[in-house]
Amino acid sequence: MWPKRPPRVGTLATVPQLVARYPAFSVTALRWLLFRRHSNGLASAVVKLGKRRVLIDVTAFDRWLEHHREGSDDGAGGGGGGGADATGRG
Repeated sequence: MWPKRPPRVGTLATVPQLVARYPAFSVTALRWLLFRRHSNGLASAVVKLGKRRVLIDVTAFDRWLEHHREGSDDGAGGGGGGGADATGRG
């Protein structure tokens, strides 16, 4: 029997290609986001080839970016954390 098929990968881009698509991000800022990808939720958009080659799934990056939009329906709002506000009262 064949192994379970991995999730389909969309269009892949390098860091400079993604910066060209999203000029609001500098190369440095995008590299910082990628370095912190395991803590900021961006890991699902990254395809790593070998030790250094990193490609970004553009569709997954778009979803990640939308998830961090302020006022999004899922309540993420870019802050990350639970549902409580600064006072601890949900």
